[in-house]
Amino acid sequence: MDKILFIDTLTTGMNQQRCGIYSIGGIFCINTTEEIKEKFRFDFKIRPAEDIRINDNSLWIGGVNRTKLLSFEDEKTVLKRLTDLLDQEMNLKNPFDKIYLSGYNTSAFDAPFLRYFFERNQNMNFRDYFYAQTIDIMTLSTIELLGERMNMSDFHLESVARKLGIMPESTDKYSCVENARLCMQMFAMFKGRLGYGKNKLSEPSSTMYLNF
Repeated sequence: MDKILFIDTLTTGMNQQRCGIYSIGGIFCINTTEEIKEKFRFDFKIRPAEDIRINDNSLWIGGVNRTKLLSFEDEKTVLKRLTDLLDQEMNLKNPFDKIYLSGYNTSAFDAPFLRYFFERNQNMNFRDYFYAQTIDIMTLSTIELLGERMNMSDFHLESVARKLGIMPESTDKYSCVENARLCMQMFAMFKGRLGYGKNKLSEPSSTMYLNF
């Protein structure tokens, strides 16, 4: 049984050490041989710490501005909410009980931002929560579409999902939790094609959805 956290983030810039996350959405799943079982979802809005570098163009992507950021919860509060959720599904004292991070370009972007988010807020347990390896849906998609990439105008998440026959449920392509859902659906497809299990995505048995 594998534990997977599908995530997407919006950040105040591209520099992982100087910029920060202002929106993070995710879906936590239990992946068995037979099915992918959703346990909970979250969608957190974050007010970056005062020393975080902010690029207004990066805020524009998510449809927010500096004034709007002030209405969000502070970093420490959101991190506590996130770790409280994760603690319900794992045991930090067990070195074999960890979570895979998954998403689109997660290895190069979301995972490093999330690691700095933990460390900046004095939580040194990132490596205790998550495996060093991520399940990067962009990499899996690249392999799947090797013979078709030259015919695609871009390789953005929504474009790739549509190419694979997975349709967005939201018109907001910058919705973090919607992007996490797309990645979850794409993983289910890849899992089946790799011969691991029966490619079944189950309905949540007791889904918890948090929106702050």
